[in-house]
Amino acid sequence: PRGIISQDFIGHGRDIENVAAEQGTPFFAINTRFDDGVPRSAVAALRPNDETTGYELTRTLVDALRAGTPGTDRVQVIAVQGPDGELATDGRRAGLERALAEHDDFDIVARVESGFSNQSDARDGVRQALQGPLLQEGQPVVIWCATDTMALGAIQGTIQAGREPGSDVLIGGVDWTRDALLAIQEGMLHVSFGGHFM
Repeated sequence: PRGIISQDFIGHGRDIENVAAEQGTPFFAINTRFDDGVPRSAVAALRPNDETTGYELTRTLVDALRAGTPGTDRVQVIAVQGPDGELATDGRRAGLERALAEHDDFDIVARVESGFSNQSDARDGVRQALQGPLLQEGQPVVIWCATDTMALGAIQGTIQAGREPGSDVLIGGVDWTRDALLAIQEGMLHVSFGGHFM
């Protein structure tokens, strides 16, 4: 081939880069983390800024919650996050943590671990968190989700817990998936930030 354009899918970025180097083929890395820097065989690398995405998702949800519920002095946040070590998860979580560090009136009341494409983990974890003892009854809640799939699961969990997504619970995710955009139109999902596409 005259060149390779590749994403680091499930940690295979270095393997693809090695094949490109062996063949003398130019390599363009998309959304690939190289812990020791971009390899010399790569002609370029392009990555989204996941930390900024996680930060802006937090700010957007909290600002909307405050605008819709004046007088809310503390913001309760449930974070639905992916597995440690995943490029997008680590970056987005860093953005969430930066927003939390800047504002001492944000309270993380639960962290739900979920796979990127696993709605059931998100659904069950959110339902339990909304029914849990750390949540102040009747207080509005922000549910921050690392992906839209998690956010769709969070919507289900919110309904199962007897709460109303889009009203006293604001949910946001990342990826601009079709189902998420439909959920935004229906008023169940507040926001979705763009994901990994060109």
